[in-house]
Amino acid sequence: MEQTYYTVAVAQLYQTRLLFTRTLYYQERAALLRRTDEILAANTRTLEGLVSAGLKGRQDLLASQVRRANFDPNILDTAGSYQTTLAQLLQSMGRRSGVGADGRDPLAGITLRGALDETAISFDAAAMTRDALARRPDILALRETVRSSREDANIVRGGYFPRVRLYVAGELLPQSFVRSNRPNALRSSDQVQTTEIRPGLREDWNVIDTGTVRGEARRLDAVRAEVEVNLQRLERNIPGELAGVRATLESAAADLAVLGGNVETAQNTLNIINSGVAQGINSQFEFLDAQSGVLGTQLGILDAKFALSIARAEFDRITGRYLRFVTDHPTAAATRSHR
Repeated sequence: MEQTYYTVAVAQLYQTRLLFTRTLYYQERAALLRRTDEILAANTRTLEGLVSAGLKGRQDLLASQVRRANFDPNILDTAGSYQTTLAQLLQSMGRRSGVGADGRDPLAGITLRGALDETAISFDAAAMTRDALARRPDILALRETVRSSREDANIVRGGYFPRVRLYVAGELLPQSFVRSNRPNALRSSDQVQTTEIRPGLREDWNVIDTGTVRGEARRLDAVRAEVEVNLQRLERNIPGELAGVRATLESAAADLAVLGGNVETAQNTLNIINSGVAQGINSQFEFLDAQSGVLGTQLGILDAKFALSIARAEFDRITGRYLRFVTDHPTAAATRSHR
């Protein structure tokens, strides 16, 4: 039962963190797309002025309008994903996410505060594996369940063991209470006072229902075997899970390093070409190509940060950093802390 509580609590904390990270990602992605849409809108207005002045043909203006129209689904899709994950986040936190009786949308006006990870953590996989095996609450709880199930089975099998009871019984009748007519007395009418001690033995036995004992013991053994399988699976998967997290961190960090060095160059190129478009020097194709380069670089950086954040959350889950399994008595722990 305790293992179930720990598993549910860890899963809830982990899922809430993932929802927060995903919602923050969509919030930043939506802001990035809105800024890009503003650039496209400004480009369209510039071309409208050039077309009116006879410096550009309507073909360039049409290309700009088509580009912006094709960009709208990305904005709407990201906005929808943001609203969905935000509603799930509020539900996970126990907050109201539906429209209230007053008609107000609780999602409106909510802005998450925080930032996605920008740096990767480094760790020793072997050391983190030992740390996870020593502190993960679900693993520790499973070990306790295995031990308690084994003890329960031994208690049930105790029904087979013989029960030995030794009783010492006796009866003492003092001579003042007993008179006996003894046949070998001098006279048959003589009554001789005697003291009697009457020892005795008692025995009983129990009838054991072997089917009940054996069936319950086998049931507990089956439960323990299932728990042991889950325990071994969790312990065996830790090194592989940590290796996957480290690979994700390294890949995302490499992407972030490469893209971070290109974003300034791409932005400068877009600024130069945008100025050239306003002067009628550069074509709309050159502008759209430069704008796509900037947006792709910025989205790549955002995706790399998101991958780093998810990998960090996964690392904390694997190493058991969401909850701690405490076995010390509260009073003893408080005494040591005070000292």
